[in-house]
Amino acid sequence: MRLIAFALVILSLTTSCAPKEESSETSASPIAAYCSYIASPNTFSSAVTLTGTASYQYRLDGNGVVPDGTNAYVPDALLNGESASMRINATTITYNCVTAAGCPQYVVAPAMVTAINSSGALSTAAVKATGLTGVGVYKTTSGSFTITNLTKMTALNTRPIRRAEVIVKDAEGTIVQCTETDNSGAFTTSIPSSGATYTVQVASRANNSHNTAYVMNNPTANSFYTVSTTVTGAGSPSATLVASATGSLIGGAFNILDQILKSQEYLRAQTTNCSATFGDCSPFTTAPLVKVYWTAGLSPGVYYGISGGISFYLNGDRELYILGGVDGNTETQDMDHFDNSVIVHEYGHFIEDNFGNPNSPGGSHNGNSIIDPRLAWGEGWANFFQAAVTTVPYYRDTYGHVQCSSGSSCSGANFNEFLDPTGGSYNDKPTGGNTGEGNFREFSVTRLLWDVVKTSGTSTFAEIWSAFNGTSLGMKVVNDPFKSIGRFHVIQAAAAGATNWTAIRSTEEHVGTLAEYSTPVVTTGGCSPTTVGMSIYRSLSDDGSFAKSDQYRNNDFYSYYHTGGTLNLGLTWSGAGIADLDLYVYKTDYVFGTASTIVAKNDTETSTTSGSAPITTSLAAGRYMINVMAYTGLYGGVTTAATTYALTINGAAACPSP
Repeated sequence: MRLIAFALVILSLTTSCAPKEESSETSASPIAAYCSYIASPNTFSSAVTLTGTASYQYRLDGNGVVPDGTNAYVPDALLNGESASMRINATTITYNCVTAAGCPQYVVAPAMVTAINSSGALSTAAVKATGLTGVGVYKTTSGSFTITNLTKMTALNTRPIRRAEVIVKDAEGTIVQCTETDNSGAFTTSIPSSGATYTVQVASRANNSHNTAYVMNNPTANSFYTVSTTVTGAGSPSATLVASATGSLIGGAFNILDQILKSQEYLRAQTTNCSATFGDCSPFTTAPLVKVYWTAGLSPGVYYGISGGISFYLNGDRELYILGGVDGNTETQDMDHFDNSVIVHEYGHFIEDNFGNPNSPGGSHNGNSIIDPRLAWGEGWANFFQAAVTTVPYYRDTYGHVQCSSGSSCSGANFNEFLDPTGGSYNDKPTGGNTGEGNFREFSVTRLLWDVVKTSGTSTFAEIWSAFNGTSLGMKVVNDPFKSIGRFHVIQAAAAGATNWTAIRSTEEHVGTLAEYSTPVVTTGGCSPTTVGMSIYRSLSDDGSFAKSDQYRNNDFYSYYHTGGTLNLGLTWSGAGIADLDLYVYKTDYVFGTASTIVAKNDTETSTTSGSAPITTSLAAGRYMINVMAYTGLYGGVTTAATTYALTINGAAACPSP
C-alpha cells in the first residue's frame, strides 16, 4: 500500500511517498468497542442525574502566530463564550463572542485599519464601531501605524468537545453508563445513587450521525485518549473536564477529532438538497469510520521507515497519521495537532478515498513544480478541501508554539500558501500562455477549485461535489484508471446544471479536456494531421532522468485499451532540432519511470534529428498508458527543440481523441 498524499513539510522541500512496511510489532491490540449504553442507556433501581461539560484547549493556526505579509488576516470563527486577542505594536486588545449563534470569520475591512489611532491602540469600542463581528488585523507597511507582532489567541483558549463518547466507570473499572456530548460539549446521564465514587471520562472518539473518527495513540496499542474526573453518586453530581494543550497535550487529540467533525458538518451543510440544482449530486450524510493515530512528540513516519516530521493518510486503509512532534520535542519542532490546515488536508484524502475513488500514485511533490497530473489532482483537492472547511484561503503549516521556553524565535510558519487565484503572487503558477500546464500543478488545481466556491465565485461546493461523488458520472464511478483534473473538467462540463468554468480555467491555464494527459487514442477513421507536434524544453536542472523530466512539455500520455495478445507500436519522428524520443507502455497503476510498472519500452539513444522507436510485445487485455517521452539527457544547457512524431498501433495510425 502506498503512502498516498501526505502533508507537505515545507514548500521548498520535497517529500516522498514510500511503500508500506510491516510494523516491527508482532500484533496489534483490538480497538475497544464503542459503548453499547449510548444506544440503550443502563437503568438503575435508584439513580441520580449526572451533568457535565467537556472542552479542550487549543492553539489557533498551530502555534498562535501566522505572518500574512500584506494580506488580510482571517481568524477562526468564534463560538459563544470564546474570546480572541491580537497585538498591535505593544497593545493587546480582546474581543469576546457573546452571541448564541457564534461570531463568524471575516476578512478585515479597511474600517478596522482606520480605527487604529496614531499610538497604535485599538479599543474594544473601536472594534465594535466598525460593524465587524469578530476580531482581526490588517498588516500594511504604509500609514502611521505598524503591526509588528501579529498574535491571535496566544493564551490557551478552549472549545467544546463535541459529539464525543462519555464513559462512566465504577471503582473496579467496570463501565456502568455511557452517553455523548452535544454540540456545546454538555452531557447528561444517570448513574447509581449509591454514594460511591465514579470516574467520568470523555473519549477522543465518536461514532454517530455527526462524526465518525477514533483518535488513538498508535496502531499497535489502539488506545484512545480520555480526559477524566471523579464524581459521587449522590445529590446532583456534575463534572467539568478540560483536555490540556500543555503537558500531556491531549487537547491535540480532541482538536483533531473536532476538525473531522467540522469537515463532516461542512459536507452536510453544503450538499443538502444539492440534487435539486445538480442532478447527479448525492448529498453527504456521514463518512465511514476513520482511525487517526497521533502521539505527542512522535512523527508517525517512524512506523514506515520515513525520517523527519510528517503527517499522511494511508489510501485504502482508512488510517490517518498526524504529526505530534519529532523525537519527543513538542516545543520547537513541526507539530500538526493544532495545524487545522494539515489535519483537514489529510482528512480530505480520506474523503477522496471513500467518495471519489482516486488512483493517484503518490510521490514527491513540493508545491511549486510540474508533477504527475493524478498526484496534482489528489493534492490539489486536499489543499482545496481544507480551505473550504476552514473558510481560510491559505494552506498553513507551523512549527513550535508562541509560549515555548526559548521565546518567539522557536515558533513560526513553515509555509503559508495563499490560495486565492486573483491578486498577489503565489507558488505553483503556470507559465503564461501554456494552456494545460495548470493540470500538472497541485496548487493551480487548488486555486481553481477555490475560485469556484469563494464568495464571488462561479458556483458552489455542491457542483464540485456532484462532479466528485456523482453516482452516474462522477469521479467516484467513472471508468478511468488515470484520473486527473482533466477528467474532472470533462465531468463538470457535461453535467446537468453545470455552470461555465471557462474563465477560471483560463486563469489557471487549465485545459478542460483530456488533451494534455491520458488522451484516448483510436485507430479507425484516420488522423488529421497524421503527426503530433512536441515543443521540447530542457532546463538547467534537467539531467535526463525521469525525476527531472518535464511531464507537461516533454511527455505525451495516451490511454489505450488493448484487446489482448500481440501489440505492435510504432514511433517515428523528425524535427529541426536534436530530439531523442523514447516509447514506454505502463500498467494502469504506474509510477512514472518506475521499472516495475513499465510493461514494454524502447529507450534506445538516438542523437539525430529523426529516428524511430518500435515496440513488439504481448500483453493481456486491458487498459495501458502509452508514453512518448523526449529524452534530454544527451544535451547540455538550456535548449528547446521542435519535433513531430507519428504513433501507430498494430500498423494503424493512432489518433488522439481528447
